[in-house]
Amino acid sequence: MATRNVAQELYDLLHRYDYQAAERWRSFFIDSHPAWRHGPLPVENEQLRAMNKFWRTQIALLQDNTFDIRRYLVDDIDPNAWLSIFERHILRMVIEKQLPRTTL
Repeated sequence: MATRNVAQELYDLLHRYDYQAAERWRSFFIDSHPAWRHGPLPVENEQLRAMNKFWRTQIALLQDNTFDIRRYLVDDIDPNAWLSIFERHILRMVIEKQLPRTTL
């Protein structure tokens, strides 16, 4: 059974809402992370841990109080549930704050 590419699925989700956010995600994470760039992909939970670490850092560096948002980035969860939670609770901030970005 092939390992899902959850980062690509997040790209697809972002792309539905904001093309530029999707391309930033591809540039800052997918194209830069060794596991996604060169493979093999880690198992889904390890993918979520790497993605969560990235998003927690991005969100924590904002000047806003982001604790409530970051608590939705759960490591040990089904990837479908993770994507759904991201869409409901995090996506809006990603688009509004133009995340990810190198300088916050």
